[in-house]
Amino acid sequence: MKRKNVSGEKTGKPVFLGLSFPWVIVLAAAILIMVATANVQSFGVFFKPIAEQFGWSRSAISGALSVRFIVLSLLAVPAGYWADRYGPRRVLLPSFLLYGVSFLLIGRVTALWQLYLTQGLLMGIATAGPWVCLVATVGKWHNERRGLALGIAAAGSGLATVVFPPLATTLIHAVDWRFATMVLGLIALAVGIPGSLVIRDPPGQADRQPGDRRDEKSGPFDAWQVMAQFLKNRAFLVIVIMFFLFNIANQLVVAHFVNYATDVGVSVLIAASMMSALGIASTTGRLFEGAFSDRTGIKAAIIACFFLGVISLILMDWNASLSMLWVSAVIFGFAFGGAIPLVPGILGERFGTERLATTTGIVISFMTLGAALGTYLGGFMFDLFGSYSWALASSAALAGISLVLALRLLSGKREMYKG
Repeated sequence: MKRKNVSGEKTGKPVFLGLSFPWVIVLAAAILIMVATANVQSFGVFFKPIAEQFGWSRSAISGALSVRFIVLSLLAVPAGYWADRYGPRRVLLPSFLLYGVSFLLIGRVTALWQLYLTQGLLMGIATAGPWVCLVATVGKWHNERRGLALGIAAAGSGLATVVFPPLATTLIHAVDWRFATMVLGLIALAVGIPGSLVIRDPPGQADRQPGDRRDEKSGPFDAWQVMAQFLKNRAFLVIVIMFFLFNIANQLVVAHFVNYATDVGVSVLIAASMMSALGIASTTGRLFEGAFSDRTGIKAAIIACFFLGVISLILMDWNASLSMLWVSAVIFGFAFGGAIPLVPGILGERFGTERLATTTGIVISFMTLGAALGTYLGGFMFDLFGSYSWALASSAALAGISLVLALRLLSGKREMYKG
């Protein structure tokens, strides 16, 4: 069954704040993505309070976030596959319910294994579906100006960096870190559950029954067979590898930047403010790169993001002065944030939107494996060398490899999935 994408510019009457429904989907997706990424974006400010209370090492605490990313990576492909077959709501509603409950349970942790259970396993299950479902749904609703639509939706995770680290820091200082997790959990439930009810596929696709696709199996593990078929495609494999490496570098900095800044003499509040600046730049990057890709093409936008990412990491490690940290944080946020909406953008352009949630889920699966590795690598290299210098140098090298792949291998004609 072929489906037509719905362009928000040409169809639909205003239904909310003068927006047509396709653009209401974009707005709702941005808000939900902001809430769904609150945990990972604010995790850095919980590091030292948890370590100080329990005496756990940074690598041990980082390991819980790494478990979260590993679980997410295992479930991102099935989540996208199920969203394509059954619609996004059936994935989003249980995801946000578990997400809020997981936040509440983190505040009850008293042992390291409990942190791994709540922050690792439960959070991994809860966060596997939202981002994949939301950006894929936006991509399906928008044909023209898809880059801009995806940029606006993906800006939600940049806004999460602006909103939640300062909020969590304030709550930790006012009460304690346990109270902060409770507040974040209540926000997740209050926004995530009703917001999920707004999201649906375009007309014709939303009403499709699972049995309409008689050429497909419907078993829970068939998503992995689809993934194996996609990974045989050379262009798809290159996309997977370059975003995998890029996200190792990305998450290493996101998870450890507050630690790095405070280690070199920056106060906790200023470090949190730097994270907010990084988030603002990330949001700006998503909006700019999304629109930029509509004008110049996805390849040019990806190359620009990767190049700026390398520069930011070199500057961050080269000079840890207060002013340079501000500059490098802003460039880093713009570059790595701007790359996010380009993932479903390049997939929609090269492989079509029929399987966009599935293909996005595959790439996100490998990106989160990279995030798991980057998170743990930062803590491990700090414990090994006593500083983050080698970790930042490694991140710059990995981002450089991604840039080379984009320059040399990201070419070829649009290829539609068959099978």
